[in-house]
Amino acid sequence: MFLQWAVPGAAFEPTRYGNSPRDDDIMNNAPVATVAQRGIPPRLRIGVSACLLGEEVRYDGTHKRYGFLVEALGAHCDFVPVCPEVEVGMGTPREPIRLVGDPAAPRLVAPASGIDHTRPMRRFARARVRALACEQLDAFVLKKGSPSCGLFRVRVWPEDQAELGGGGRGGGGTGVRGGIAEGGEAGARAGRGPARAGSRAVRTGRGMFAAALVDGMPLLPVEDEERLDDLAVRASFLARLVGYRRWKDFRAGRPRARALARFHANQRLLLLSHSPGIHRDLDGLVAEASAGNRPMRELLPVYGARYMAALAVSVARRNHATALRRLAVLCKSALDAGDRADLAARIEDFRLGRLPLAAPLILLRHHFRRHPHADATGQTYLDPHPAQLMLGPLL
Repeated sequence: MFLQWAVPGAAFEPTRYGNSPRDDDIMNNAPVATVAQRGIPPRLRIGVSACLLGEEVRYDGTHKRYGFLVEALGAHCDFVPVCPEVEVGMGTPREPIRLVGDPAAPRLVAPASGIDHTRPMRRFARARVRALACEQLDAFVLKKGSPSCGLFRVRVWPEDQAELGGGGRGGGGTGVRGGIAEGGEAGARAGRGPARAGSRAVRTGRGMFAAALVDGMPLLPVEDEERLDDLAVRASFLARLVGYRRWKDFRAGRPRARALARFHANQRLLLLSHSPGIHRDLDGLVAEASAGNRPMRELLPVYGARYMAALAVSVARRNHATALRRLAVLCKSALDAGDRADLAARIEDFRLGRLPLAAPLILLRHHFRRHPHADATGQTYLDPHPAQLMLGPLL
């Protein structure tokens, strides 16, 4: 039963929402090349906890539809829905479940009945993650607080709360509502008493499927929906999402040292805006590859891990402004005094928070279209994916 997802018709099918608008539309009709022309397919592929897409798969038959995914990212992405609890065979509706025991290696139990789901869920999670590795995912968004899908700070209860036995709250359910585990609310409604004194949950766990996903696909960008409400986290997630697709496409070509040097050169301003320190580390790796001091089969995984680590660093406005000024220097000699002053003013207004990043980027792209420069050609910093341009004032 734990492989129910593999049976035809039992698994969730990839889902598409909306149509992908053209890059020119998002960039206010700026006359620039599209993202697809730079080598990034227009649609990305994201794994998602199925309840976030509006699927009624939660323990009580409800959903937790997340508008940012469906309405915003849905225009640019195809989704691969996953509900570990349904796919492992628990059904809907079902009794709430919770993590209990050691937070580093918890068990997954249904406290009302005492059923232990640990072994089937672990077997399912490992098999499902192996299958997802073949789905060409670019990222994953998980349900916050879930004992199967929760990424951070999931409740783990002490062993004496593994079974209710007429006392204690119900389990963690498939999410947290208003700071109380949904299973707990269900338990209270059923007339169960308060938790026994001294038997409190700790918020240090990770859902059983989420743990298998992070361990099995360590470079995959993963977030939960609550953290994505923070615009800084959202911007970081989108940068990693697009960057991971870019890196996978590059790796697929079985690159040699010269190709890695070109790839690295095209990421220069992007990496400098995120982390100058990691950019220096990557410079060293490229130098090793060019000198033939290290086999590419050993060097590429290290480069990829450091590349993704750089993109995980949030970009301050001052770092963006530094990158923009570097680009402005490249076109300075081709512009008249008025155009130079206008560009400098837009960069400064962005630095001070008066304009979004798109404003100076659009102007720079316009100038480089009219006055191409070899050092700007191919810079991914100049060509954000349409999905990254939905962040309003932050960008």
